[in-house]
Amino acid sequence: MVEAGFYRIMSGSSAPRLNSSLAFCEEPLALLERLQPQLRVVGKRGRFREEMNYELYLGSGTGSRLLVVKCFAGRPPHYARWVEVFAVLPEIEVGGRRIPFACSELEALLLDLLAGRLGGGESLFIEYIYDPETSELLKLGAHRPSPG
Repeated sequence: MVEAGFYRIMSGSSAPRLNSSLAFCEEPLALLERLQPQLRVVGKRGRFREEMNYELYLGSGTGSRLLVVKCFAGRPPHYARWVEVFAVLPEIEVGGRRIPFACSELEALLLDLLAGRLGGGESLFIEYIYDPETSELLKLGAHRPSPG
């Protein structure tokens, strides 16, 4: 369903895609929406035809916006695909309860699903403003640990 520039991911339906090359983002988000009944994903066209912004809301009714996922489908051979996760709330209030998102199973699942759809040379960017330890290490110029 497309309304006013917004696209609602509808789990298990034959909803039209704005850009089928964005399936690498749409499919994991639709799966996450099916696994977490209180999660709602709303997409909005990005600045470029290869780009979409997906807002994730948690809670009943309209819910509270938890984060935004920006997906860029790439422009081969010049630009690789990438995903950016930003405007992340470390915790969210749902039904009068504060539910942590940072370091939660939902956060891990979201990042695993998105990262699993990316290949070599493609990037997953994550905003860590809410994480004081990571923010401080980045300010100090710390490098990520070497694999293995």
